[in-house]
Amino acid sequence: MHPSLRALGFSLIELLVTLAIVSVLSSLAIPRFMAYRTRSAQSEAKTTLGLLVKTEIAYYSEAETFTDDLGRLGLDLTGNPRYVYGFTSDNLPGPSGRNDTAELAAGGSTSFSTSKMIDSYGVVLAEGDLPPAVVTSTDFTAGAVGNADFDATLDQWTVNRHGQYVAVVDDVDNGVSP
Repeated sequence: MHPSLRALGFSLIELLVTLAIVSVLSSLAIPRFMAYRTRSAQSEAKTTLGLLVKTEIAYYSEAETFTDDLGRLGLDLTGNPRYVYGFTSDNLPGPSGRNDTAELAAGGSTSFSTSKMIDSYGVVLAEGDLPPAVVTSTDFTAGAVGNADFDATLDQWTVNRHGQYVAVVDDVDNGVSP
């Protein structure tokens, strides 16, 4: 090959080596990015469940009982949450039909959107998807369910009145329950 032509471009071997390096780096980076993104969705769930604990405790200090009525708690999320939050019970102080955020939004008195509260098939999440989360007059466990990484496994969390979080189904770890 003439020396002046060599300086005008890259050889096929150089391009293939570069492509191989980029491919290997991408195969390492993309799964890590997806895990990071999923963990950030889980932090949304933990933060909102923490807020739910604080509002329950504040309600208890005034009413001397806990409630599963999110309307009474004054819980109003903003933005476009990925998770449904609330309780599977609906009896304190009486049936309200507002014991989870999906029902609260259906009532039309909220400022958040439910468009991301769906499973991987586009089906809207509801109370039946929540992990067991019940309220009694002296104790409660709140739940959250969402599709953190767009697969068929739903991410499910609970928190009790002491602020102890439990990953019922951890979607980051491919649905493995701890």
